Amino acid sequence: MHSYIRTPRAAVATPLIADDREPALQRQAGNARSPAQTLWASRPLAVRAGRLIAVRLHGEDLRVGLATPDGVRWVRPEAVLTSPQAQAWAETSAFSPGGRRG
Repeated sequence: MHSYIRTPRAAVATPLIADDREPALQRQAGNARSPAQTLWASRPLAVRAGRLIAVRLHGEDLRVGLATPDGVRWVRPEAVLTSPQAQAWAETSAFSPGGRRG
């Protein structure tokens, strides 16, 4: 089952992440220790790999959401953007906990 996040340019399918395929008891135990916090960008950032639309922090693991035709792919920031790009994105976009709707 997919859910969709609406961005200013498109609706993006969000596939199940690895945590969603774990048994419920393991998932609950892991989430109790360090829940993931996802912040959605009000303005996507175009980079060579595609469009970045979100930032996710799970414990000390930071990932950025890369919009793909198959949904959001969570990748390490250093793999897709430079420090100056990250700073520019932070200065030009507002980040909020809920995906943009409608």
